[in-house]
Amino acid sequence: MNIKSRHLKYIFTTPIPTLLRISANIIRSKLLTLRRVKLEDELREGQTQEPIFPSALFRANMIEEHEFDILGSGPINLGKNIDWQKDFSGRNEIKVPWELSRFQFLSTLIKAYETQKVAPPRRGINCLALASLAPDNPKYAEKAKELIRDWILKNPLGEGVNWQSSMEAAIRACNFSLAWFFLKNTDSWKEKNWQKTFLTSIVEHGKFILRNLEYGPGFNTNHLIAGLTGLLFLGILFPQFREARKWKAVAIKDLENEIQNQVYEDGVNFEASIPYHELVFEFFGMSALICQENEITFSPEFTSRLEQMFEFIFYYKKPNGQTPQIGDNDSGCLFALDKKHKFWLAAQLFPLNTKFAQEYGANAQKSIGFNFGKIYIMRKNDFYCIVDAGEGGQNGNAGHAHNDTFSFELNVGGEDFIIDSGTYIYTGDPLSRNRFRSTRAHNTVTIDNEEMNRFRSNTVFSMHDDAKTQINKWDSNEARDILDAEHYGYKRLKNPVIHRRIFDFDKKNLTLKITDHFAGKGEHELSFNFHFAPGVEIKKTSTGIEISKNGIKIEIVSPQEFAIHDDEISPSYGVKIPSKTATMKVKCDISKNNNFDFIFRQL
Repeated sequence: MNIKSRHLKYIFTTPIPTLLRISANIIRSKLLTLRRVKLEDELREGQTQEPIFPSALFRANMIEEHEFDILGSGPINLGKNIDWQKDFSGRNEIKVPWELSRFQFLSTLIKAYETQKVAPPRRGINCLALASLAPDNPKYAEKAKELIRDWILKNPLGEGVNWQSSMEAAIRACNFSLAWFFLKNTDSWKEKNWQKTFLTSIVEHGKFILRNLEYGPGFNTNHLIAGLTGLLFLGILFPQFREARKWKAVAIKDLENEIQNQVYEDGVNFEASIPYHELVFEFFGMSALICQENEITFSPEFTSRLEQMFEFIFYYKKPNGQTPQIGDNDSGCLFALDKKHKFWLAAQLFPLNTKFAQEYGANAQKSIGFNFGKIYIMRKNDFYCIVDAGEGGQNGNAGHAHNDTFSFELNVGGEDFIIDSGTYIYTGDPLSRNRFRSTRAHNTVTIDNEEMNRFRSNTVFSMHDDAKTQINKWDSNEARDILDAEHYGYKRLKNPVIHRRIFDFDKKNLTLKITDHFAGKGEHELSFNFHFAPGVEIKKTSTGIEISKNGIKIEIVSPQEFAIHDDEISPSYGVKIPSKTATMKVKCDISKNNNFDFIFRQL
């Protein structure tokens, strides 16, 4: 494509320089927060004062050396000649080269570049440190250019693993755009041949995304929304291209449709995964923001549903600011911003909803139920419990769901006690994939060692739609919360069983009672599992278990003795760490022995 140089300066068609306006808020307000960091490799003997540096410089210097930590791979040096299509984690998983090729690390280089311009010199900083902070130091901008150019040369349009998904192309295109609008005025980025190479790649990305939008058979998912977000960014930010108007029009039309199709009336995403809910909110939210900055309006229905999406985020955040791991978690995002940025984004989009300005839902003290998504939050002061009473999502496909019906997480005093086991991995290890999404890996009940939703033999992104649920009661008042629900995942057994679980939260006494009831006949083996967060100390008592962490103690009263055994949880994609699980197994005739009570009480 022939890019005329006179067009390069006319990037914006509106009076508002869109991404620069966004960057002034996001990057400088959020990404450039200075933190006290000890740069050990830049300190010399005899220094008497610790300098103030942003942590971005650590990560930026790693990137300079081609050292990356992607999806739990651990820090790995990729050498001078990066193979962008290789899974360097050794797990034989396509997600690793995809993740690297999303170029979300560009935000780190941008942070470092911006920091070097604003960080004031301080006494006690050595010459090397001063050099890294000097305004005329172009190394981070140059490195961003070098890596993008290398990727473009080694990944011709349509060739290799990095052109297999329009979602991946869209996220990469958005991050390329971010780098362009921050760095295009640096000396290295002004070079005309480079600009032609870069902008040609932008056009190729836009055309590829449009041709390969991931419409699904029967339903669409986050993949389509990602592609539409990429088209919208390119259509607005690069209006000089003749395709830009079509990119923008297609994106706006389909984003309007998909927020109604993929988000329930209560604001919960239909994929039965809270981390994917956050990913989809970021796609929709950044799309809404870039349109808002360019005086493009979505419909009131779109805006209302988007606000409901954040309402859900606002209430489900734990007191410690963490996101519950319900469903798949692949650590996905559009931009690698800090964990507070969704609250910032919501505050920009919905300024009249003042509670959204609160970080982590600091004032979200009330209990609340989301009846379409079937997620329920019970809380009083710093006692927090979230319950998943939902089904497989994706219209029954359950692609990102786990066998976690009636599973819950418990956080008290800002400390995690009972947690979800996480995800660990997708395609690289099918056995581990199924283990982490199994019924046993969640805080619920397994019957006869069967899954509540049967796995499919030919895919790790679908399950049978067995565990249909019914909400019998949700009642929340000042004194207590009661959730009463049942699921039918075990009705397929030779002797069918219906599992009913009742959560009764006494707010005055900060006591949670869980009652499991089983309707059916015959002898069955029931397995009750509770997965503990790392760092929880466990002590058996005459009535059950006492668990403690950082001075906070919880008593679990159980009808029978638990066995405590070593286990693993996955706090983020590709990572496993040791943990403990309590298991109570009961073999009985459930027509005679069908009620089991567990009491969680703060001591």
